Amino acid sequence: MRLNAFTLLETMMAMALSAVVISAAYLTLQVIQRQQQASLRSLSSVTQVSTLQWVLARDFRQSTHVRLTGQRLLCQQGETVIEYDLLDSCIVRQQHLVQDTFQVRVLDYAGYFKTAPVSNKLGTIDEVVLTVCSRQDTLVLEAAAWYDTQQLLEMGRAQPATL
Repeated sequence: MRLNAFTLLETMMAMALSAVVISAAYLTLQVIQRQQQASLRSLSSVTQVSTLQWVLARDFRQSTHVRLTGQRLLCQQGETVIEYDLLDSCIVRQQHLVQDTFQVRVLDYAGYFKTAPVSNKLGTIDEVVLTVCSRQDTLVLEAAAWYDTQQLLEMGRAQPATL
């Protein structure tokens, strides 16, 4: 009487084929996870830059006086002063006790008043242009403030040398 069973060779072939299929599935899963992590890092980088652009533009828009002093950008909004430290490896924004750090490298920055460059990167400005590097991308961020006549007169009385 003959038993209906698999031979040793058939069992070994089934195990080898199963191992190949499981290995292929595992490698595919690893590749997908690596791509997802790279996408998340890229998205995080883009989010940092877009958030920086949005916050900088908002702070400039709401400011009554903006000054550039060396590597520091000061946005005055009434009694509140928001400071941006333009460091080589990051930009740090501080308002009262809240501190935000944007992980972008500052390649260059310039301040302008009435479209004229502010000499020595010091003084009152109404526009700033930041050249930053995020991952391998070089981006230019701009923000502008609009002063009314009253604000300009007050700035002139407070700091006549910087206008």
